[in-house]
Amino acid sequence: MRAFCGINANKVASEIGIQIRWICPIQGFYSSWNNVSDEYKNLILQAVRDKFKVTENDVEGTELVDQVFNEKANLLYKDWKWRMNDFYTKTAKTAGLDAYQHPFQKMPLDDWKYMIDHVFKDPKREADREKQRIANEGNDDDGNDNEPNSNEGDDGGNT
Repeated sequence: MRAFCGINANKVASEIGIQIRWICPIQGFYSSWNNVSDEYKNLILQAVRDKFKVTENDVEGTELVDQVFNEKANLLYKDWKWRMNDFYTKTAKTAGLDAYQHPFQKMPLDDWKYMIDHVFKDPKREADREKQRIANEGNDDDGNDNEPNSNEGDDGGNT
């Protein structure tokens, strides 16, 4: 998989995750990153670019940079969904607590109720998740292609 590299690679990845959680709406939650509207994707990308200079050979906005951004955002979006579902499962099923009264990471209660009713408890989504899990088994890409550099600020230095 392609990834960001450079002294700020982890900060860039972290910022992408932060912006996803801030910008992507909970109510009307998208089933995958591919379904997130271009409007939200562009807002997230711009917010990251406002904080970090992300380049390929000192050129911003290349196809490779955009591809790495989308791959990382896809993984972070999946991780966010998984962590919410894991929290829900542990709260409701393992601890036996009322999940509706224990929202994920201080999420507004209305948003958390939406996630439970429309995402976690939706039988269609359960079936889709099982199909996706089966399809993803054994699908591991460990290719090592060119990786864009991530550098903070406008100093222009690649590391």
